[in-house]
Amino acid sequence: MVKCRYCGCKELSKDGIIKGIRRYKCKRCEKTTRENDQRYKYSISTRLRVLKGYLEGGGIMVLERLTGVPNPLIIKWIRNYAKILGE
Repeated sequence: MVKCRYCGCKELSKDGIIKGIRRYKCKRCEKTTRENDQRYKYSISTRLRVLKGYLEGGGIMVLERLTGVPNPLIIKWIRNYAKILGE
């Protein structure tokens, strides 16, 4: 049984097929998810470790080597959290 990767709800409706993979829409949070979604998501602890390293003066390339997170993604996280903080 497929469940929502965002809220864990099992009440999903079919929402088309993308590249041969069934897509579902959650009835609770209205976000879409794929069947057998294997895309890797980084944990909150990894994100915070990267951001803390950046705020302590670590370079983006150094953080990439230490954590294995691609540098474009590190830059995206920094920009997103800067928007949240209002800077």
